[in-house]
Amino acid sequence: YVDILKSPLIISTVKKTLKLEQSSYELAQKISVVNTDNSQIVTVTVKDSNPKIVKDIVKTLAEQSQKSFQQYTNVQGVKVLTDPELQEQAEKLFPKFQLIIPISLIVSFFVGIGLAVFRDYFDERIYTEQDLEKITTVSVIGHINMEPNRKK
Repeated sequence: YVDILKSPLIISTVKKTLKLEQSSYELAQKISVVNTDNSQIVTVTVKDSNPKIVKDIVKTLAEQSQKSFQQYTNVQGVKVLTDPELQEQAEKLFPKFQLIIPISLIVSFFVGIGLAVFRDYFDERIYTEQDLEKITTVSVIGHINMEPNRKK
């Protein structure tokens, strides 16, 4: 059953019926067909950005598959268990902004902390006399006081 639902014959018929601009391959990539535990019940899932198109694709796919099952396999008892029109609305899978925003804030916080630690760890500038004495074996003889607010 799964192979028949994703067959080029049914996919192209759905595409022609709905007058979709996408190719049959793109439409087939949006359709997922799952047969659980070798039962005769098949679950069809369609992923698209437009919920109305999703319902239309599922409804047309179900109608076309019923006709094809009856025509090509002589199976007469094929029925649609869940009508897409009865579903209140298609579920929006992605993007879920309620989830993305907190995750992006947490990730950006840790990236900022990581960059600050990274810059501090690899900073090789000399700030004090002790920093200079660590680098060279020569002791510091003199010291020049610079005014911090003085412009060069």
